Amino acid sequence: DVPLAALQPYLDDHTGVIVRDGRARLQGALELAADGGVTFTGRAGVDALHTVDAALQQDFVKWQSLDLLGLRAHSAPPSLIVEELVAREPYARVIVGPDRSLNLHEVLRGRAAAARPGAREATLEPAEPLPVAINKLTVEGGSLNFADLSLKPSFATGVQELSGTVLGLSAEPDARANVKLEGRVGRYSPVKITGKVNYFAAAKHTDLHLRFKNMELTAFSPYSGKFAGYKIERGKLDMDLHYLIDRRRLDAKHKIGLNQLQLGAAVDSPDATSLPVKLAVALLKDKNGEIDLDLPARGNLHD
Repeated sequence: DVPLAALQPYLDDHTGVIVRDGRARLQGALELAADGGVTFTGRAGVDALHTVDAALQQDFVKWQSLDLLGLRAHSAPPSLIVEELVAREPYARVIVGPDRSLNLHEVLRGRAAAARPGAREATLEPAEPLPVAINKLTVEGGSLNFADLSLKPSFATGVQELSGTVLGLSAEPDARANVKLEGRVGRYSPVKITGKVNYFAAAKHTDLHLRFKNMELTAFSPYSGKFAGYKIERGKLDMDLHYLIDRRRLDAKHKIGLNQLQLGAAVDSPDATSLPVKLAVALLKDKNGEIDLDLPARGNLHD
């Protein structure tokens, strides 16, 4: 029951996170070797974490509990091994602000840097990565929300009831973690995420497959109104996405299905295209009222 809010002064200069609540716990054995090395074995956790981003005063990351089971930490040489990390009801929110700034960027650059818009960030030599291994990550009832406040009306969506496992997380350069997660968008739209990832060096290797089924297109009306000049009256969206990254070379496949897309009322938007959107939609539809798009993307992440 160590209150994490007491750590706020240490966070203020380095992040844009405000800790509203959270309690830490630790149980185990600490051993001091003759050569000065320290070893800890045991378990740890954080309960009822609640953080907000300082700029927008919106929820950022929170969870019911986070348990680190089978924890082994060594000081010489430094290493950290966790047999299982269990996240219950984790929540994260990504927000595009009214000025189109991303809350992740504002949080990571820190409140002190944000208060000095003309200040230059210090260039630091990259530190040696700490050898970390999380043999199993279990997610129970997670959610991820996205909101775009730069639109009028604003846009919001999210993945709920996200559960599953990630096996074999490691800082080793050739490590491959097996991902298997499932959730839903809205009430009737399943989401499935599978594949292999090196989470500590995702640009070196990522092989992820994401499937979204039966999503309501009407939720995207703020975007269609702004850029196409029309609201969406009805329709469903399926997406089958595959991202393969090997040594910063990207090979991505996007298979997108639009079923019974019907555009509605016109929107007076200065950003809307002048192209005949309704005609284009009609031409793309097959005899069953479906639109199938195959959009590959390839290139080098350095470019």
